[in-house]
Amino acid sequence: MHNSNVQELNRRLIQCCANSLSQEQEFSTPEVISYLMGWGDQYISHHFEMIYWNAVVSLLKKTYPQLCKHQSHVLQHTSEGETANVSDCHPQTEYAVLEIYEENFNYLEYFLNTYDVHVTPEDIDTVLKRNDCHLYLAYKEGTSHTGHICIVRHDNHDVIPHIPGQWFPHADNLECHPFYCASMLALLTPWRDIIQLKKADESFISAFKHFMVNASPSSRDIVNNIQYFHECSDKAKERESVSQTTYHEPVNSH
Repeated sequence: MHNSNVQELNRRLIQCCANSLSQEQEFSTPEVISYLMGWGDQYISHHFEMIYWNAVVSLLKKTYPQLCKHQSHVLQHTSEGETANVSDCHPQTEYAVLEIYEENFNYLEYFLNTYDVHVTPEDIDTVLKRNDCHLYLAYKEGTSHTGHICIVRHDNHDVIPHIPGQWFPHADNLECHPFYCASMLALLTPWRDIIQLKKADESFISAFKHFMVNASPSSRDIVNNIQYFHECSDKAKERESVSQTTYHEPVNSH
């Protein structure tokens, strides 16, 4: 009984201290306005769109088992050329079931430049007007996205990608270079079936080289920016190695 009283007194003491500190806290004008308007407790200049790239990695490895040759995580495979369903990997499957292809979005552009909305035939006009929609894409009938539409964002939007999980492969790693090429093709070329990334008698390395010859400046920038992570990591490891070597060198007594 005595212990419970002591715990209650300690709890009240901590609560009183917290209340006293909060009374002294000053709020800026933007914080007060955001609170009064119900805009949340933070402001960010851009919207981050989650892209679960592991779904595409799983799809690549299921369709092309040889890509798993130098990967530590081995998946249950299908034979080469057999199409594995994206929905087996992740529920974020809208890209593979788009009905209209005029926009020719690649995988990255789809998630950055569009967003999904559930509509009914009766309220589609209201939804389009409310979202200030100038263009939308339809999904294939009979899929899990029946009753949804894909609204195309306006130009100069503020959406940037956030890709959780393991980063893309190193371009200069010869062992996983085919997997790197396949990943870049899946990210930056339009497809509705993963076997469309390359011709049947073509390698991923050859297909990626051909893609880069005609790639747009923005696609080239994306490839370079993806590689920049590995360049920074390589430099950091190099500096660490030099530092350790210097630390362990014997000191000349002379």
